[in-house]
Amino acid sequence: MRTAILAPSHGPASSFQQRTNSVHTRTVLAHGAAGSANRSSAPSASTTPSASSALDATQPIIRTLKECDTGAITRASVCFGRSMRTDPTMTYVTGGRCPERVGALFEQVATMCMRGARDPATTWLLETPRSGGDSDSADVVCIACEYPAAYPSDWELLRAGLLRVLLACPGWGVLRALMNMLDQFNATKAQFNKEHGDFLYIACFGTAPEQQGRGLGSQLMRRVLQHADAKDLPVYLEASGAASAAFYRRHGFQDIKQVRASPGAPDLIIMARPRASQLQQHGQQQ
Repeated sequence: MRTAILAPSHGPASSFQQRTNSVHTRTVLAHGAAGSANRSSAPSASTTPSASSALDATQPIIRTLKECDTGAITRASVCFGRSMRTDPTMTYVTGGRCPERVGALFEQVATMCMRGARDPATTWLLETPRSGGDSDSADVVCIACEYPAAYPSDWELLRAGLLRVLLACPGWGVLRALMNMLDQFNATKAQFNKEHGDFLYIACFGTAPEQQGRGLGSQLMRRVLQHADAKDLPVYLEASGAASAAFYRRHGFQDIKQVRASPGAPDLIIMARPRASQLQQHGQQQ
């Protein structure tokens, strides 16, 4: 599940490959800018060991769920729930009356996704020493899996907390919208898999509200994309909100389809980023 609204491309999923060329240019530029930022923020060779240690102690740390302590699932779930309190679709469905309950719903969604995951190495948390120690929330979280091999079955999701998700819905309207949304998401994932093969599916990606605008989401996204590129997998997600869709486009994602949870609701944008070999091929052709 994700965030979303923007004027998306109305092309079918099959047009995804035709737009890879322009995405390659944007991806190269984005990675070049990221490289400059990383180089400028790195300590120089003349930095003393004590200064370097002090700098490292305040730097964000990215770890997979497999590498984290037992409290990581809670911190990741709280982070995602807080990032989704003002989700455009749920705000529309609830009339904006209960953002706290919407956040609680998405906490349960994140918990279910992590507990149902077959591979904890494809869930990442970005945490600063503050958030990893004194806070109950991570700074940024990405919950992903390789589809279809590691995508949980209905039975696995039931065991992981699907009933708790349904009970956390703030009203029947939200439950209907959620089920309608998931039906469309599942059908589109299956079609994308049929056309493009296995892919990395980002089910949840969120940044804690007080950490937004600091580049931490981009830092984690780069790590996730490195993982996908190492396996030559395309990356697929559903976005909800103009800001989040724009964020994903900056990282090379393309709009491939729009859906709605209910009539009149904001658009949810289904997006994908080409596999590394396609980006490299188009780069060589240029």
